[in-house]
Amino acid sequence: MPPPANEPELRAADLQALLEDVTATVRAMTPAQWGATVPGDGRTAAAVANHIVLHLSLATFAAGAAKGEAGPQASFTKEMLDGYNAAEAARNASIPAAKVLEALATQGPAAVAALRAIPAEAFDHTVTMTITGGTPVSVRAIVEGILLTDIRLHLDSLRAT
Repeated sequence: MPPPANEPELRAADLQALLEDVTATVRAMTPAQWGATVPGDGRTAAAVANHIVLHLSLATFAAGAAKGEAGPQASFTKEMLDGYNAAEAARNASIPAAKVLEALATQGPAAVAALRAIPAEAFDHTVTMTITGGTPVSVRAIVEGILLTDIRLHLDSLRAT
């Protein structure tokens, strides 16, 4: 029996599985679904799918936090994040599914590798984030929360379209 996987391997496997689900969901969407507004979200399915791609940068942010580095995401305020997300939603309201699939295929493996490379003991390291009022946030919370959980929620929204 193989030894149990460590936390970085488990989280990387979680992300890989989610990305496979997102890819399958995007491929299965009809053009009408792709252009439709996602229930309870207000963005098109195209914008939500591209937003999932944007979440992949959080894997690199988490890997940097594990090394004691504070990436640009650490200084985001709620207003900055809301403005960024609104601009991205408008810019990507009609992005072609093929572009999202290409981005998932190129950025997904790098995000999975970034999680896999985080030392297991570094999941308890923290980074101070402006959006949390300066409260330190652990690498684990970044990975499990704003990366994996948010992608799951966005994927569920896409499936409801």
